[in-house]
Amino acid sequence: MHTNGVYNGRAIMVLNFLLGNVDWMGGYLAGGGAADFDGKNKGALYPLSSWPGQPKSVPAGVPISREGVFYEESDAYKRAVAAGKSPFPAPRPWFPFGFGIWPEIFAGIYQQYPYPVKIVLQHEANPAWSPPAIGGAPDDTPWIRMITDTSKVPLFISTDIVLAESSSYADYIVPDTSYLEC
Repeated sequence: MHTNGVYNGRAIMVLNFLLGNVDWMGGYLAGGGAADFDGKNKGALYPLSSWPGQPKSVPAGVPISREGVFYEESDAYKRAVAAGKSPFPAPRPWFPFGFGIWPEIFAGIYQQYPYPVKIVLQHEANPAWSPPAIGGAPDDTPWIRMITDTSKVPLFISTDIVLAESSSYADYIVPDTSYLEC
């Protein structure tokens, strides 16, 4: 059971696979079109790729969860070495082969390591209850202490189709749509 019908769509897709109905009319088709988010098509309403002052590239760096990056290649390591300090042990673990380590996002925000954040944008999530060891009742949990501390999270924006427990702490709540409203 899923709140937005993911398993219904998955069941229809698997049924087509089981019947061998792939790349046939009326069956499962791979590929296809996509939304023009960059506005590259002629006559686009908002041609974002040619917007005045648009940056040519998106700055990238170490995720706050420290995943997908070796500690020895990070600026935190290089700064410690340049200052003549031992870079080991690191204040928090690094996960060079990890992906989607949700609790470490909030641990990094709470300890402001490897850097402090200015904005938390929460999209279709409820971290007040979801991540292990930081959420749940009562109202004095590590996540709630973090999100209500304006020195750690100056701005908290939530976008969702429902008002979850986490959204009640947001500075701004931006309503989202479900697949039924599109």
